[in-house]
Amino acid sequence: ALRVFRDETDFTGSEYTRALQGHLERSASLIVVCSPHARRSTFVGDEIERFATAHGPERIFPVLIDGLPDNEADDRKSFPPALLKAAGGIPLAADFRGVDRAPRRFGDPRFESEWFKLLANLQNSSAAEIRADDKQRQLRELRRSRFRLIGLMVVAAGVAVLMLLLWTRARKAEQ
Repeated sequence: ALRVFRDETDFTGSEYTRALQGHLERSASLIVVCSPHARRSTFVGDEIERFATAHGPERIFPVLIDGLPDNEADDRKSFPPALLKAAGGIPLAADFRGVDRAPRRFGDPRFESEWFKLLANLQNSSAAEIRADDKQRQLRELRRSRFRLIGLMVVAAGVAVLMLLLWTRARKAEQ
């Protein structure tokens, strides 16, 4: 299971710099959500620099959600300068531009390969291994659902038989 720290909601302590440094030092990976807004943010740049100093650039994973990669357009550039510096050039980012950001709506098949790529990076694995694990998880869930359905059908059949027996006894009692 992945434990996630989000700088918007999970800060503790009373001093920003110290709290940020502590969280970044305890983090194994950094996902940088890239957009023109993120590119302009001094806070995003600071977090990237601090993480790269503590852990190196290998565990920084960019996710492009808006704008364009830096080699395409000046006014819509999305990669923060600190990310470009840490990566030593334009990084390879998982591309989630156009994804529906509503909660629990990341099942869009257009982004499946990007999702597996990001998970593989985070787990230091291959996308094929992550995809195979996901397939096994889906099969386990399908089996559980089938067992629940069979159990429900057995209970329903038992209730039906019981109701039939009670109805038969009531009919005999009437006669």
